[in-house]
Amino acid sequence: MPEALFGLAMRQRDIVSRKQALQAGMTAGMIKYRVRSGRWRQVHPGVYATFSGELDRRSRIWAALLYAGVGTWLTIKIGRPLVPLNFDQQRLEANFRFSLVRLRENAESVALYRGEAMELGVFQERFRHVFENFWQIMKRQKRLSWFTSGYAQIAVIFPVVVVAPRYFAKQISLGGLMQVVGAFSAVQNSLSFIISSYTSIAAWQAVTISPSRTLLFSSSEWIFAALIRCTQ
Repeated sequence: MPEALFGLAMRQRDIVSRKQALQAGMTAGMIKYRVRSGRWRQVHPGVYATFSGELDRRSRIWAALLYAGVGTWLTIKIGRPLVPLNFDQQRLEANFRFSLVRLRENAESVALYRGEAMELGVFQERFRHVFENFWQIMKRQKRLSWFTSGYAQIAVIFPVVVVAPRYFAKQISLGGLMQVVGAFSAVQNSLSFIISSYTSIAAWQAVTISPSRTLLFSSSEWIFAALIRCTQ
């Protein structure tokens, strides 16, 4: 294990994410080899324990934080273009509405100078910009919805898959299995607020701050860091 990753794992109760391992110099093949050989254990998709034993309470908290952190990072990466797109949509729609109002106020002048064709061309051009930008928003929201829906479905199935071997080995009862699933779902829902609400957050950010700023990502990092400090 690279020295940088070893030090990081020590601080995180021997729990690391796939992104952290790759950034430390490991390859995807090296990660897969350690999991297959039993030296590492996959706790969540993209989150690994660097040992093969049972996870204690702090290790499970770190695993949940890293799992939610990876999902949040991917959500922001996929959905960040929605902020300038929503900002542009409001600007383009405002331009189109202004053209309609301007024509209504100057209808007599336009008719006098036979400017109907020119005004129609302006309307068509501005409406085309509105439509094209809205189409880009739909495409980006579709990608974001695919990811967030898949993330939510994995979160429903994953705890059952992890705990099922202990249930079939009669180490825990069916009630214990349901308690684990319920506890995981509660924690996952709490840590996945940004993932489930990013579409609304992007729309809010578009009308409150300039799209050139990155306040939202900085706020997400701050929230994640605060959650981590609570576990220490």
